[in-house]
Amino acid sequence: MALWSNTDAVPGLATARYTVGTTTAFNGTITITGTGSSFGLAGCAQTGDVIRFGADARGSVAAGHTFFGDAVITAIASTESITIGSTVGLESIGFTTSARFSRLPKSSVLDFAFSDKLDSGSSEFTIATASALSAAPAGFGLKVIHVRTDSKNGITAGDSPVTTIDTLVNNGVNVGISSIGVGIVTALTAVGAGESIVRVAVPPGLAVNNHLENNGTSGSTRAIAAIGSTSTVTTGTVSHTATGQNKTIPIVTAPLNIIASSDGTGVADIVSLPDNTNRRVVSVSSTSIVLNTALSASLASGVAVTITQASAATGVVNLTRGIVGTIAANDSLIFKYNAITLDSDIAASIAEDDTLTFQRFVGGYDRTVYGISTATGGTNHVGHQGWVGVTTYIDMHGTLRVKSEVLVAMSGIDTTTDAINATPSVPYPTDRGLS
Repeated sequence: MALWSNTDAVPGLATARYTVGTTTAFNGTITITGTGSSFGLAGCAQTGDVIRFGADARGSVAAGHTFFGDAVITAIASTESITIGSTVGLESIGFTTSARFSRLPKSSVLDFAFSDKLDSGSSEFTIATASALSAAPAGFGLKVIHVRTDSKNGITAGDSPVTTIDTLVNNGVNVGISSIGVGIVTALTAVGAGESIVRVAVPPGLAVNNHLENNGTSGSTRAIAAIGSTSTVTTGTVSHTATGQNKTIPIVTAPLNIIASSDGTGVADIVSLPDNTNRRVVSVSSTSIVLNTALSASLASGVAVTITQASAATGVVNLTRGIVGTIAANDSLIFKYNAITLDSDIAASIAEDDTLTFQRFVGGYDRTVYGISTATGGTNHVGHQGWVGVTTYIDMHGTLRVKSEVLVAMSGIDTTTDAINATPSVPYPTDRGLS
């Protein structure tokens, strides 16, 4: 009985199913019952061949189609009954599945390094936890979480720092991380060159002295001076009339980027007047604003009025100086502070001091013997054609790794598709480390 041969294409009936019992004999052997099988028939599986349970649907998780591993046929009682010499190469016993057949090196079946017991599926494992520094509401349209990100005591510290290949667990869902150390939001209005007020949905934790990365050019970073409101002055006198019809106030609008609403509600900015009354903005021009209700007292020229955001969703962010270049509405704005930006909005709100869990994807580990008859290249390159043990897994950086060990260097291995059953027993290359 040869230790191996040059075929990975031993015929077997595609519709056959093979049942592995739940009890092994005292010497470790176990009887396999085939249904519609062809053991011992001319050209089919013989004593000494390797049976690969579930190989035709390898990687599938459907019932009855798991890849269970390899075993050597040590005896054939009939076309529907065989004995295998050991279950060392199987991940378990007590199953019914399909199979393929090979004449790969039998020593690999008894080598525990190639046992399917060592294979594993993909999973997410926790690499860090941290406390939320601010509340983050769900469904707000923001993707920013306020969390310490420095490399000393933040989520990027330690032997397994959180990176953008990792995820935040929210409501049982793993949400991808697109950026660390910045909060990225969308500009609500255009901002002209030299203007110093931007309108955004204020991300959680954004504060005075944080910085806006304006267009990425040298010297363009701008510190935040204030958040929530700004002020301007009237440029003309507005008289209060007996009929109370005056609603228009001439002001220095630039660079306020005022937000108005035709009905004076909702997102409309709030104007605080010197008489301690408030109005909403219904429209804006280059030189004036129109309020939703008339003035209750006259206004002199040069009087200060305060413009306040209706809510954090229409925030007013004052910079210490004007921006370089311009910002268009819907441009992405990058604020540098202790924050992460996610790939999508969170489904469940986060409260201040909630524990945040960060996880990393770990792909499956797989080590299998392949019959390789053609040259390979790229990621899937192996040292020589022949019988090759290949290990695939995902490394700590999320990259598929392929390592190979040539067990028998030889050419001419038969991996041709057979008329009875599709072959080779397990095709190469594989990406099973990703599954």
